[in-house]
Amino acid sequence: MRLEFDIGNTNHKWRITDNGEVVRRGGFANSDDGLPSVPIQGVSEVYVACVADTVYVDRLVNWAGQNGLSVEQAVVTAEASGVTCAYAEPKRLGVDRWLAAIAAFYRYGATCVIDIGSAMTVDVIDEQGHHLGGYIVPGYQLLLGALLKDTALVRWSEHEVSGDLALGKDTANAVAAGAKLMLVGFVEQAVARLPFDNAQVVFTGGGGRLLREACGDCGVWVEDLVFEGLSLAERKVLV
Repeated sequence: MRLEFDIGNTNHKWRITDNGEVVRRGGFANSDDGLPSVPIQGVSEVYVACVADTVYVDRLVNWAGQNGLSVEQAVVTAEASGVTCAYAEPKRLGVDRWLAAIAAFYRYGATCVIDIGSAMTVDVIDEQGHHLGGYIVPGYQLLLGALLKDTALVRWSEHEVSGDLALGKDTANAVAAGAKLMLVGFVEQAVARLPFDNAQVVFTGGGGRLLREACGDCGVWVEDLVFEGLSLAERKVLV
């Protein structure tokens, strides 16, 4: 069995697969010290993708070494599994974007990947497997945080938020709906500017399912796109 980690800027996720089937999964905040109690019985290898501080990988390597497990970390390369990277310096592309792009192309061919977590990213891959580049904008919580940071009187409680996109009749709903509408509008504009017509729009990430619904259920939602890319990308052995 394989234990896989997706170490993000806000949260870490893990899952265990057995012959390609997910048998267990979990997650924890990146503010947590060390690693949570992750079941390792029957696990023979560990794969990791990390966009956060390397301290989290160091903790993982130490933990794996104590349990007699090897760790392989995904890296961005000029080409992998039929996808060529648009960046002149591939290592400067976020590994989460790379893994999602590879996995989406493997599934669907020409794709537009929309991944929303702390940030929202859009990546486009054509039918020849050329990664054409993408966009990066703040995610929902970062949009709210920016508004809180630079205003004195815009304050609200989460329990006041209805969750829809209607015109807000109080500050909480005006802010929440406004931030969501910004993301929906961005997605619509990004998709409208695709250089070809046959792209499969794929939503992923922690907020992917809700964003897809807000966008009128356009495209598909794939929960584990970054995880799926772990077995398709090149990896370096850490321990």
